[in-house]
Amino acid sequence: MKLVLSIILGICTLLPYHDYHFSFTEVDYNKDNSSLETSIKVFTDDLDKALSEIKGEEIRLNTVKEHEDASLYINQYLNKFLEFEVNGKQKPYDFIGYEHKDDATWLYVEVPKVKRIKEFKLKNALLVTTYDDQKNTVSINLGTKKKGFILSKRKDTCKMKL
Repeated sequence: MKLVLSIILGICTLLPYHDYHFSFTEVDYNKDNSSLETSIKVFTDDLDKALSEIKGEEIRLNTVKEHEDASLYINQYLNKFLEFEVNGKQKPYDFIGYEHKDDATWLYVEVPKVKRIKEFKLKNALLVTTYDDQKNTVSINLGTKKKGFILSKRKDTCKMKL
């Protein structure tokens, strides 16, 4: 019995932390301040790997050895893989910050000065260069219209018309 238990425990230690790769992005239009408020949930270890690949050094978030430039690196990463377009025009966004909750990291961005939305487009290519099976689930709430999407390496952009 001990041998079987030892074999099972040994096999379990060889398995990856999680064998699925996904993120969740929520985009909400805030009419009061005319902005698109966006929250993105990613597994911290996946983001560590993606940042490490781009920076060429080991990056660890949510540890006592968190890199002092972690916020800068995350902002640069988002600028490379996340784009917002409103009414046919690309919109800049502000990186608000990030926080860790359990095994996830929440990233926060805001697109300011968004008045009337007739058409909205989001490119979310987060982690798709790191994991071929990456899925980015997106929930968009533009006030009068709500819609969900699942994006991937093959299809990293979604769009809505109002």
